[in-house]
Amino acid sequence: MPETPTSLNAAQRQHLLITCKHVDKLLGDVESTLNAAASKTVFPNYVNDLTPVQRKTIEDYIARVRGQLLRILSGQSLAPEQPRVTAVHSTHVNLTFVDIAITELAPHYMRGYGPVSEKGAAELNGIVAELQSAVKELTRYVMQPRAADFQERVQKLAIHGWDLRDLQALAEIIDRHGLTEFRPAIGMLLDRAEDTSLEIAVFGRVSSGKSSLLNHVIGTDLLPVGVTPITAVPTRIGYGPKPLIRAWREGLGVSEHPVEELPSFVDERQNPENRKRVGRILVLYPSERLREGIVLVDTPGLGSLATSGASETLAYLPRCDAAIVLVDSSSILTGDDLKIIAALNQVSTPTTVLVSKADLLSPQDLEQQLAYTKRQLQSEYGSEVPVRAVSVVASHTHLLQQWFTDELSPLYERKQRLLQESLARKTLMLGMAVRTALDTAASQPTIANEDRARLEETDLALQRGAGTLQTFQVDLRRITDEIPLLKPLIVNKAADEIADLWVTEREVNCGEKLRTTADEVLREMTAEVRSRLEDLQTGLQRELSKAAAVLRTTDAPNAEDLHAGIEMPVFHMNRTGELASRSWVSHLGKWARVARARRELRPLENGLNEALESFSRLLCAWGLDEGAEMGTRFDSFANRYRVQLERLLIDRRRPTASQEQVKSDRERLTGMIAPDIEKPRTEAIAS
Repeated sequence: MPETPTSLNAAQRQHLLITCKHVDKLLGDVESTLNAAASKTVFPNYVNDLTPVQRKTIEDYIARVRGQLLRILSGQSLAPEQPRVTAVHSTHVNLTFVDIAITELAPHYMRGYGPVSEKGAAELNGIVAELQSAVKELTRYVMQPRAADFQERVQKLAIHGWDLRDLQALAEIIDRHGLTEFRPAIGMLLDRAEDTSLEIAVFGRVSSGKSSLLNHVIGTDLLPVGVTPITAVPTRIGYGPKPLIRAWREGLGVSEHPVEELPSFVDERQNPENRKRVGRILVLYPSERLREGIVLVDTPGLGSLATSGASETLAYLPRCDAAIVLVDSSSILTGDDLKIIAALNQVSTPTTVLVSKADLLSPQDLEQQLAYTKRQLQSEYGSEVPVRAVSVVASHTHLLQQWFTDELSPLYERKQRLLQESLARKTLMLGMAVRTALDTAASQPTIANEDRARLEETDLALQRGAGTLQTFQVDLRRITDEIPLLKPLIVNKAADEIADLWVTEREVNCGEKLRTTADEVLREMTAEVRSRLEDLQTGLQRELSKAAAVLRTTDAPNAEDLHAGIEMPVFHMNRTGELASRSWVSHLGKWARVARARRELRPLENGLNEALESFSRLLCAWGLDEGAEMGTRFDSFANRYRVQLERLLIDRRRPTASQEQVKSDRERLTGMIAPDIEKPRTEAIAS
């Protein structure tokens, strides 16, 4: 085998070879379990709980992992091993050992065999990420419940008007020929088809009537109403066969509760400053208006003392499909309202302004109020924003029904149409990629030296891309571990600002100032984490697009395919021990005022420390979840590119169906994509 440049020394390469041998042996143990489970022995060691389809799919995944081992060894100029020849529990145990063995190839383990350069660390991170991705995919398949059956999911979608015959045909061909690299793509397309909800968020100031409006839309007094700040966290309301609450809480996971307990989670009086650390609330209710998939979101009120509620509201903005900004008919648009509308416009969210409590105005006054609001919006944004009047009073309910019929229903129908068009387009692109893979698997094309070099560089680039995910996780933990260490900085900054305020203000709320200072400091940190995630997404998409171009495949990803969109956590600090100090110290010098402010803040430091530690865990968990979801989406593309590279670079053919079956399936795929087969490749990718 010809030598190729490598960043690893001889000892490291030898350890890589030994680890690959060990991984191959463990995979052989998995195959032994499969064979023993299928044995006709009188004294079996295992219960044969694997269907023939499951067994074949597991064997296909094992062949894939071995193919990756061969390619990685080849890339390091190491002699490849010949493939060796798995009851669900035993398979899972062996795969866990496989994962542990692969983990020990990470740079901090490899340093025991000698110094690891920055380039070598990137290579190792990529190798670990790639192998773990394939093993994780196999583990997920082994452990999935039988209820997640493909045919069952397709039948449920067919009831709602989805035509998934092409997707079914693709799944059959993929299973028949062992093209497991395409299984995640099929799963993601099904997930997208099943997510038919339209999230409509309702924003507005405290007491603007948000909860009353939503109660009227739902058809029951579900959400608590009152004159004090009510909603402490965003509350989603969707359709369910029976009333139920699902609450996600830090450290406790998800729990279910009767709807009567909703105020204990979302009422500012019963859950001040979100002391219960509720990250998300979903209310399920059998409302006819929600049956088709519309999800309403009651967001925290603006312009109140519930500053954390306002932060939650602003953090929620990028998630909603459409937005309602509610304005009291006795009021005008305030700075808070305009801030929300501007933020919604920035993320291109369709927005409607609803003037609530329309029954309190005469028809003439109401018309003037609507006209004034429209002019104010036109002046502020230079474009028209829909403005409508609503009321929950019986004599005016036709206004609410008209708004629902004229705006929400068409918006939902449009989203469903676009979703089905997108699914059909992606199914077509996937069909073209499957046909190419089928052709490559059935033959061994000759690769010119310059093409081989380009393919090897593409393979390495995908490894580096996977390695950046590992690097992000390390950086995320480092950043979030520093959050509790910010307490002295926050206290000193708050004390300095309080000392300055004492000169001009009659009274200063020290607790509120400490919270707002902490929020400002942490906002920079969360912005850094979000920026790193965005850079990671951009980099991964770029590497995938390059690989798709080199392989001349049509299934290149776009930004939407990699974006996870998990809701970002918001910093909360309880109000316990809050102090208010008068300005009698204003005659003191700056140093004395700062010292006095620090004494005032001392009783609050334990609460600040607890809030910082909690937020550190929340932000780390959020970033890891977001990165993991992005990694899963990256792997759904990268893994099938890697398999294509493996078939092109390694002289190894996978057992496949008969030539007659290959020909029949290829013709079936050609018929599926025939209307688009003549399109230029660049046009197909762009679509």
